[in-house]
Amino acid sequence: MDKEIKKQIQEILKPLGKVSFKPNRSYVAIWLKNKKQEDLILCFFQGKKKVRLCLPWSTIDITNKNILAIVTEFLAFKKGNSISKNIKALEKILKEKDLI
Repeated sequence: MDKEIKKQIQEILKPLGKVSFKPNRSYVAIWLKNKKQEDLILCFFQGKKKVRLCLPWSTIDITNKNILAIVTEFLAFKKGNSISKNIKALEKILKEKDLI
């Protein structure tokens, strides 16, 4: 993952807490730590031809201008719902608010 991209994401998400990056085999997991809780908030995929930033369990790309609003909605939704089971419902809410 490019240092410039990391710095941009950290600056955008700074108001929410501390951002950390944990590489996996096929993507980089982006975690947000606030207070005593740490949440997986984004996944960064970088292939030979395409770079993609998306929510966990989602396939919809996220643009830099909406990251803060999307992550805020994601964290609020996550408090009462299972993301892996209800990702389509979250995507629908984000589309209605014109964030994705």
